[in-house]
Amino acid sequence: MFMKANRSMTDIQKTFVSKAARLKLGGRKAFRGWKELSGGYGNVGAFEIGFKNFVRDMKSYIGDNDGQMFVENLIRKN
Repeated sequence: MFMKANRSMTDIQKTFVSKAARLKLGGRKAFRGWKELSGGYGNVGAFEIGFKNFVRDMKSYIGDNDGQMFVENLIRKN
């Protein structure tokens, strides 16, 4: 359970964290929510620090380009 290969975040978890970030919830609250949904710490498959780091990395990727990303998203939908 604690080996590095066993504690990576799945794509579903990353989607959950990104949606939680849109609701202004941080990595810690996202981890706690996922822990409750999965039935305990042993079923999460990642540590809280992984959730927090993903939120940090996502925010640094978006940076100051959030307005431009929104416009590009609207253009793609049309």
